[in-house]
Amino acid sequence: RWYQLGAFSPINRLHSTDSPFNGKEPWNFHGDAERAMTSALRLRHAMIPYLYTMNRRAAFDNEPLVQPLYWDYPEIEAAYKLTDEFRFGTELLVAPIVDPAERSVQRAKADVWLPQGEWFDFFDGRHYTSRPAEGRRLEAWRDLDRMPVFAKPGAIVPLQMPAEGEALNSVANPRALQVVVFPGAANSFTLWEDDGAAQSKDRWASTEMALRFEGDSAQFSIAPAEGATDVIPASRDWTVTFRGIAPEAMHAVRATVDGSAAAPEVAYDAETLSLTVTLRDVPTSAALAIDFADGLAVADDPVEADAFAVLKDAQMLYMTKEHAYRAIRELGKDALPALSTLEDLHGVGAQTKYQSHMPQPVIQALAEVLTRN
Repeated sequence: RWYQLGAFSPINRLHSTDSPFNGKEPWNFHGDAERAMTSALRLRHAMIPYLYTMNRRAAFDNEPLVQPLYWDYPEIEAAYKLTDEFRFGTELLVAPIVDPAERSVQRAKADVWLPQGEWFDFFDGRHYTSRPAEGRRLEAWRDLDRMPVFAKPGAIVPLQMPAEGEALNSVANPRALQVVVFPGAANSFTLWEDDGAAQSKDRWASTEMALRFEGDSAQFSIAPAEGATDVIPASRDWTVTFRGIAPEAMHAVRATVDGSAAAPEVAYDAETLSLTVTLRDVPTSAALAIDFADGLAVADDPVEADAFAVLKDAQMLYMTKEHAYRAIRELGKDALPALSTLEDLHGVGAQTKYQSHMPQPVIQALAEVLTRN
């Protein structure tokens, strides 16, 4: 969890010691912990384009990378309550997990306040609705390899990717970029890159990205780079991931480079509700556009699949899992009041054939799944 918080912090510092028993590198840990640590560090490295742009914003516009929510919502009392939660740049809201996991549900939670509006889980595209004007409180339960990070509607988050033939630890401006885009609202984002020189001598290149809607159609565009374009590669591989959208969008996608039709690679990942459009070797001096004739509809909420995942990992009686899952399939969110009634433990010497146990943390994790919208 310390690694994950570091990935979404201004400074990612693990701290160190000369004790052979207290090293904090991932390879000093086992199994799931090592994998979660490695994933957090790789995510931090991937986020460098976003971080660099946000740090330029901090330097030039006096807007810090990390900001408390009450700066944006000073009139709402709830914005002052959850002191662990914060804005991370212009596009993301982060609620780090700082408590141990609950053994019965094999997950840990963060208390979250979502301002009024639509929000998306940054990692899997699940859609959350906060209807009240004063926002909404909820518990966000996550496995060890995840923490609650939410993207605003229309969020645009550029990430760097390894490019073929590129040194793994290169500090050059990346030749391959992944842009994660969320539906729900029009938005724009300017990617800033420089030559790495001292601030008094640095030279900047900017690339404008925009998500637009017109009628039933949608378009995501990447404008030609401007400024000191010699500090960035002459061409790039662009992978644009539209997260949280319905799979039908992939049947009406069209891409152009400088107005000429292009042949993108298109794929859909049902687990993260993500449509990925890839175009390779696009000149950074060219205009790239990805059009969706039928728009970018928000994906249906996979309630049953996510409820099944919670129950599958839960440490509880299997018969109770089946009863709970049946109630969820039949009643949806209306099953919540009935879940506590599944608790039926018999005393010593009593018949245990129909014994049932429904741990409260499992109910709480299911409540998040059932009430996202």
